[in-house]
Amino acid sequence: MSRSSGPAGRPEDRPLRVLSISTLYPSPAKPGFGLFVARQAQALAARGDVEIVVVNPVQMLPPPFDRLFNRAERNLPPVARVGGVEVHYPRFRTIPKLGARYNPWLIARAILPLIRKLHAKRKFDLLDAQFFFPDGPAVHRIAKMLDLPFSIKARGSDIHLWGIKPFSRKAMLAAAADAGGLLAVSEGLKVNMTTMGMSPRKI
Repeated sequence: MSRSSGPAGRPEDRPLRVLSISTLYPSPAKPGFGLFVARQAQALAARGDVEIVVVNPVQMLPPPFDRLFNRAERNLPPVARVGGVEVHYPRFRTIPKLGARYNPWLIARAILPLIRKLHAKRKFDLLDAQFFFPDGPAVHRIAKMLDLPFSIKARGSDIHLWGIKPFSRKAMLAAAADAGGLLAVSEGLKVNMTTMGMSPRKI
C-alpha cells in the first residue's frame, strides 16, 4: 500500500525532519548564549509535526591555546538532549576575528562528517541556518553536498555587521540565491536584505 507524499517526496504521515545549524546556542559551557534560538527550537519540537536536531559548532582555539582558554568547551559532551531537542556540539578550530572570513568553510568541514552520519541514520528533509553568517554559507556548502533544500534566518547583526564586509557579503548573497527560503525577524530587516540584493520573494 503506497503512502501519499509531501514536498520532496516526504510521506505526509511522518514529521518533517529538520537539521538546524547554529553557532549561537546555549551549552553547558555558555548556558546564557543564544537562549532565544533554543526557545524557538524547543517550541518547534513541541509542535509534534516537526523533528528538529540542532548542531551547535563550538569555536575552539588551536592547540595549545585551547587548553588555557577553552577549558569549558573541551569538557562539553558530544551530544545532549535539552528541552526536548537533540543538540550536538562538534568543535571547529579558528582564531577569533582573524579567522572570521574562513569560519563558514571551517565549520562546514568540521561538522560534515557528523551530519553525514546523522543523515544516513535518519534522513533529513531540510537544513536550517540560524544566522546569515557564518551559519548561512556553511549550510549552503553542506546542502550542496547532501543535495538538500535549506533556509536561512536573519536576526539583525548578521545583516548589519557582516552584510557590509565584502568577503562575508559575497558569501551571504551566494547562499541566499540558492536557499529555498529566507526569514527575517522584522520588516525593516527584510528591507535591508533586499537592499543587499536578496530576492524579496524568498523572504
